[in-house]
Amino acid sequence: MVIGSFRWPELVELQVRTIRDTCGPVPILVSNDDPDSYGRLEEICGRFPGVTLDSNPERIGHTGGDIAAFSKGVQWGAKLGLDCVVKLSQRLIVNRPRW
Repeated sequence: MVIGSFRWPELVELQVRTIRDTCGPVPILVSNDDPDSYGRLEEICGRFPGVTLDSNPERIGHTGGDIAAFSKGVQWGAKLGLDCVVKLSQRLIVNRPRW
């Protein structure tokens, strides 16, 4: 799963916790487009096995950040040999078991 992120690191943490609760230990990539949030996201992602942080070195904007998340997700998924990659909006939290 790929989570697109801009600000709100605590929301990313909620998403990771919800994914773990509903889907188990699936790999998660956090694609960050807010360099100012990097330190907090690094700390959050480091607490969860199987969660990778990929942060843009500078902000590229809403559309660019979404496109970067898709691109990073496809490459990351191929590298891990995944059959499927899901990209979640920062504000989308799915609370349905094994969705």
